[in-house]
Parts: sequence; C-alpha cells; structure tokens
Amino acid sequence: MSFDRLALTPITLSTGITIPRRTYICMAAGNMAKDASFYPSATVFSPKRFHSVAPETSKKGKNLDFVSTETGNVHWGSGRFTCPGRWYASAVMKAVIALIVRKYDVKFPKGQVERLPNVYMDVLVEPNPGQAVLCRRR
Repeated sequence: MSFDRLALTPITLSTGITIPRRTYICMAAGNMAKDASFYPSATVFSPKRFHSVAPETSKKGKNLDFVSTETGNVHWGSGRFTCPGRWYASAVMKAVIALIVRKYDVKFPKGQVERLPNVYMDVLVEPNPGQAVLCRRR
C-alpha cells in the first residue's frame, strides 16, 4: 500500500460514492505498477522501465527518473501530497548503494542462490528478516 489517510469529513467521489468521516483509505500502488494500461509489458521485469532513455519507459512516452511522479506510479505521492524530500532521499539511497558497491563484497551464505521470500503482514511487505547476507570489506 502506498499511503493511508483518515477522512476527517465525508468525501464524495466523482462516481457518487461517499467515504464516511473517520474512514481509513489506502491505495494499492504495487498493483498500479503492474497495470498494462500504465506500462507496456507491466508484469515482465524490465530493469530500464524507468530509465529515461528506455523506449518502453511509459505508454505516454514521458521521460522518467527515480523522483518523477506520474499516474501509474504513486510511490512518492501525487499532487499536493508529493514528497518534497524525494530528491534528498534519492541522493542518500544512491550514496549508500555506491558506498556498498565500492567497498564491500556482498553475497548469500554458501549454497544459497536465491533470496528468501518476502514476509507479508497485513498490508506491509518486507524483506525476510531471516535472510543472512555476508559482507566483507575489500
């Protein structure tokens, strides 16, 4: 789920459906990312899906980068709720990954070839906390 909100007052949608006061709402952002109406071949892994030079970037031909927002990708929020710190968050993530790639050898324990399956807790999806990862400074 991408976000959750509490309706402070009744909200009537354009479809006529009313969300009552004190109702929690959330959005299944992961399902949107796998929707072919937003992305061609949405269920096929494409490491360059959001790379700005990839021809299959988006159905509308937009150039995207990690901090972009668009209809099919609401992980950073949307409209007035778009995360104002997404550029900082992106820079920090890239710096941490670059440090790990430059200074460490990272691998699974001997004999393991795939990561353990994710853990699902209600609406949360997390990496398996039982997964061991071996790190050695170069």
